[in-house]
Amino acid sequence: MVTVYGAEVNKLVVPAPEFVDDNNPPAYRGMKYEDYFIADQTSTTKGVTSLDLVRI
Repeated sequence: MVTVYGAEVNKLVVPAPEFVDDNNPPAYRGMKYEDYFIADQTSTTKGVTSLDLVRI
């Protein structure tokens, strides 16, 4: 049996504030988990990784 765990689909996923400051800006933009999940499922057909799609 396969089980997949993740955030709520409408949850905004952003870099953790304690790791972001003037010297360490975010490397990825925030997005809803649902949008990331869709991007992750379709990115291989575009020849890029899902992280490429959210990288700043």
